[in-house]
Amino acid sequence: MIETHLIVTKGAEMTLEQETDYTLEQLYAHADEVHDNYNIGAGPASGSYRTMGMIVIPCSMKTLAGIVSGYSDNLVLRAADITLKERRKKISLPENGLSRYGNLSNNRCLC
Repeated sequence: MIETHLIVTKGAEMTLEQETDYTLEQLYAHADEVHDNYNIGAGPASGSYRTMGMIVIPCSMKTLAGIVSGYSDNLVLRAADITLKERRKKISLPENGLSRYGNLSNNRCLC
């Protein structure tokens, strides 16, 4: 069994509320551990915190741009930065179409 850790951004909370029938509590129940996105000192922010990888879903274009540029002002971005630095697997699933060239460029940078 794979242990799962969950970090939810404000944008993800809004998407969950507006586009699904799930509550935040129901989402939390699916995770083994839930981390506060504003706790930049939480385990996933450290390279010594061993993980198999990271999935960012939904991944807003703002988050994608932060990951690509190394702008780590919250736990999701810091954990993604560490995941890339440690050469662990990372999957980002954009929440919107990648219609703009800049968005396509950012997504290509993570490949």
